[in-house]
Amino acid sequence: MEKHFKCVELADDKRELDRYVELGQKVPCPNCGLAGMKDDACTHMTCLKCSQLWCYFC
Repeated sequence: MEKHFKCVELADDKRELDRYVELGQKVPCPNCGLAGMKDDACTHMTCLKCSQLWCYFC
């Protein structure tokens, strides 16, 4: 099921993501635990170790 967000919610999420990136915080892969760090692109991640697809923010 697709979830829709209000612009305000997305703006808040974007600010939080930007803060994580600025602080250099890494988020572990939910499958294997390898830390991943978001770049300025999309929040969808592919783990380099196990190829698990996941969302940096979720």
